[in-house]
Amino acid sequence: MENGQPKWEEIALAGQSQGGGMSAFIAKTHRVARVIDFSGGWDYSAKNKIADWYFKDSKTPLDRWYGTYHVKELAAPTIIKTYKAMNIPEKHIYAFDLEVPDRKKAHSNGIRNIAYVADWIALLGKGN
Repeated sequence: MENGQPKWEEIALAGQSQGGGMSAFIAKTHRVARVIDFSGGWDYSAKNKIADWYFKDSKTPLDRWYGTYHVKELAAPTIIKTYKAMNIPEKHIYAFDLEVPDRKKAHSNGIRNIAYVADWIALLGKGN
């Protein structure tokens, strides 16, 4: 904290589902060290129209943005639209596709399945 304010530039944000969308929203309005959106982002401003905030300029440089989703999750097409609207670099979008274990959901597979540990390490990076 500096003068009662977070040192955003030193903070990496990550979140799953709604938390991913919240992390992305914060990264739009503050310059952060990194943002990782795990299957987040399907806010709407009208029926079948993703929210306008996805298209706003980002305070966080685009090379610090990362997004993931599982190819079998129901919201995948909308998540892809939001990632494109936010201009997340294509090479920073991870389309997870490993088999989803029985009684588990594709939506949370990317953050729960330890088979993705190498991807998690790549997403977290080496720091700034």
